[in-house]
Amino acid sequence: STAEGAALELERRKVKDGLKAAKQRAKQSAAAVNAAKAEIDALGRSLAELSGAAAPTDHHAPPASAGHAGAGAGAGAGPPPPPETPAEPEHLEGSSAAAREAQAADLAAGLKVAKRRYREAFAALGGARAELEVLQREKDAQTKAVASAFEAWWQGVAGDPGT
Repeated sequence: STAEGAALELERRKVKDGLKAAKQRAKQSAAAVNAAKAEIDALGRSLAELSGAAAPTDHHAPPASAGHAGAGAGAGAGPPPPPETPAEPEHLEGSSAAAREAQAADLAAGLKVAKRRYREAFAALGGARAELEVLQREKDAQTKAVASAFEAWWQGVAGDPGT
């Protein structure tokens, strides 16, 4: 009957609206995943740059110091302690190193938080995708039911189309 068809169509539209809302949630979840990934990448680069900035200073200082110390001492055991002193005064090097360590610790903590947000967003995206699949199957089933009800109704109204 037309009432059954109308009820089926109403149900199909509800599922369709739910599917549209689920698609929007999935889109938002994907954006959250992408934002978290971008944050992880940025923090990782900053941490690498900070580590890279510390390493080149340490790597460049010994050769310059070794050149200066090498003229006086010339021993292999002597160069490691002198590079620290000539490269930067101890009070500056200690505070600079401490500042870099503190900044690295802050970046590492931020990276840990960003990774947690990424995992949470990725899990939400997985849930949204699963919901989408279920709702899409339900919508497809509802569409078939509406089509079948219409065909049955049409057969009752129009009779045998072959005659």
